[in-house]
Amino acid sequence: MLSLFTDEIMNIFSASTITAQIGSIEPLTGSNFPSWKSSLLIVLGMNDLDYALRVEEPKAPEAGTEDYEALRSQYLANSEKWERSNRLSGQIMKNSISEGIRGAIPDNENAKSYLESVEEHYKGTSKFYAATLMQKLHNARYDLSKGSVREHIMQIIDAGTQLKKMKAGMDDDFLVHYVLASLPHEFEAFKCNYRTTKEKWSISDLIAMCVQEEERINAERRDVVNQVGSSSKKNQGGNRGRKRNNTYAPYKKPQQSSRPA
Repeated sequence: MLSLFTDEIMNIFSASTITAQIGSIEPLTGSNFPSWKSSLLIVLGMNDLDYALRVEEPKAPEAGTEDYEALRSQYLANSEKWERSNRLSGQIMKNSISEGIRGAIPDNENAKSYLESVEEHYKGTSKFYAATLMQKLHNARYDLSKGSVREHIMQIIDAGTQLKKMKAGMDDDFLVHYVLASLPHEFEAFKCNYRTTKEKWSISDLIAMCVQEEERINAERRDVVNQVGSSSKKNQGGNRGRKRNNTYAPYKKPQQSSRPA
């Protein structure tokens, strides 16, 4: 009785683990085929369900063949394993594909052939998607009054990362130039500082510096508004607010202390 109870608990635990693993597969959206395929194969392999993707469907031996009974016994065992793998891997695969893409791919009961069709579909759409991402980068413009510069940069980085996966030659230096080109005129002093410096900026440094510069610009704007409002209340005749300071204080990375610990 205890053994049966233990087996039941282990089966429940195993089923929940498999369900969690299947749920971890990144859904295929059309732009993430490499990472989707990688996560799919890992999950199928961990659960010994990738057999049908690695091995062709077994063929029954012909009657009268030498060692027919042994070959038939081996065929039945392999056939059962292949059919189970083909059925479950196909179901898992199809359920991890978004409905829009799934409807565009011809259905196939053979899991390996279906996966090949998905890959062909991806190759056909990846060029169009890459062109769409490039257009998105080209049109990216940041509005200082909307959102935040960090979110703006992260959107550009996301598009660049997708292009990298498609081997479109999008490196970090290129992304830095794209980000700077997308910033409004309020960042002109900031961009001039980049053009005159010899040091290359990493993506993380660029984000930190842009956030710092945005805070400086917004603080300066608030100061001007406060000065104008104060002057108006005192009825001093005209705006004698503090003159805007366009001097850019370049971002400096924190330096580590040289003193021994």
